[in-house]
This record gives sequence, structure tokens and C-alpha cells, in this order.
Amino acid sequence: MLGRVRLTVLSTSPNPESRSPESRSGWMAEWAADHLRARGAAVTLLDLRRDPLPPFDNAACSDHPNFALYHRAVAQADGIFLAAPVYNWGLGSGAKSLIELTGSTDAARGLSSAWFDQPVSLLISGGLDHGYLSYGALALGLMTDFRCVMRLRKRVWGSKLFFRAGRVEEKAGLGGADLPSCEAGHIRALSSDVRSKAQARTINPHFAYATSAHWEAPGVPGEWLRARLGQVCGRGLDLSARLRGRERSVWEV
Repeated sequence: MLGRVRLTVLSTSPNPESRSPESRSGWMAEWAADHLRARGAAVTLLDLRRDPLPPFDNAACSDHPNFALYHRAVAQADGIFLAAPVYNWGLGSGAKSLIELTGSTDAARGLSSAWFDQPVSLLISGGLDHGYLSYGALALGLMTDFRCVMRLRKRVWGSKLFFRAGRVEEKAGLGGADLPSCEAGHIRALSSDVRSKAQARTINPHFAYATSAHWEAPGVPGEWLRARLGQVCGRGLDLSARLRGRERSVWEV
């Protein structure tokens, strides 16, 4: 038996807890961890403010005592929830440095990426509604470099975000229709055994993007955000359960 689904929630904001306002992406990470535990998952929550990592330098950074902690938490998980703030129209440096550090493959130093084929769900905090696409470059890197299972299509309604659940092309062998070419191509590249496990739900159709307007109080999401976080957690948990136990990819150009 595979046992409980193992999930890792990563809070990557550098905003120290002693400052006000506290990290809203950190609030989402904590909410998600509690919600996923309540649904029966075994959850590891790591926060860069409590367990810091050094900047990525492709050298001595892997000698840091917390490197093994994060690498193991990502590599051994069935799925990842990545919480990050938006700064200057891109995700904060904490998320990028964490992925670069734990995603490195270097045979000479005995390093292999922890991120290959991981289902990743995004919990993004921004200052303005306009920044909802700020995660795009990082998400594309996760999909192309590490074959992470993600989703990019979305729909905006007014000042709040709603996300359309697209389906996969019949020719990809997974049922449904109307995926962007990058997603259909990614799914066609999956091995046949992964396809047979994935079937209709191969990608997470939800992610969360929230601003200060979506919180009722510190750490207390408003009605819309609470529902959105529940959707993200539920779909991420389901996806992780369906895809766990499969053979992982290796680095290739």
C-alpha cells in the first residue's frame, strides 16, 4: 500500500514575521497545510523565514545545512504547493532561488533535481489584480526543465480571478479537448504508464492569486479566497494521489 498522500507546502516569502503586514503568501501556505492535513494528507510545511536557504551560487550553496531538508521534502513528496509573493511583476527571489538550489543536477557533485515530474500547485500573493500572470515564466521553467505537471490557462472576471477547467485533446490519449499546444505537447511526452494513471485529470486547473482585498483579517481569507484555496488544495491533492508512485524523469537537454 502507498499509504497517505505526502505533500510539501513551501512558503517562500522573505518577509519576516515581526513586520507588519505579515506575509500573505505565508498565510496561504499555512491555510493550505491545515486544509490538506484535515483531508488526510501527510503534510510537510517549510518556510524560508524559519528555515532559510542561501542564495543560489551553483557551488557552496548545496553545502548549507538546510539544503538536504528542502531537497528531501521536494523529492519525496507526491505533490508540491508553492506559495510565493509577487515583486516587480515576477515571483519573489526566494521561490526562484529555492527551485534553482533543489533543482540542480550535477553528476560531479552527486546532485540530482528534486523537481522532476512533480505536480505543482501555486499559491500566489500580489499587490494588484493586474499581476496575476507574474508566475508565468517560473511555471514555464518548471514544466520544460523538470516536466512538472501544471496549468496556465485562466479567465478573469471583474476584479477577481476565476479559472476555466480545460480538458485534454483526444489525440493525447486522455479524453476531452482544447488545451494550449504547450500543455498538449507536454502530456503527449508523458510515458504511457503515466497516461494510464492520469486519464482525465492530468493537470491542475486551479491556482490561487490573491491581493490584500481578498483577506477579511490577518490569516483569515475572505469568502471567495477561501473557496478558491479549497479548490486548489482539493485538485492538487487529487492530482498528487493519481500520479504518485510513477517512474521519475532524469535531466536531459
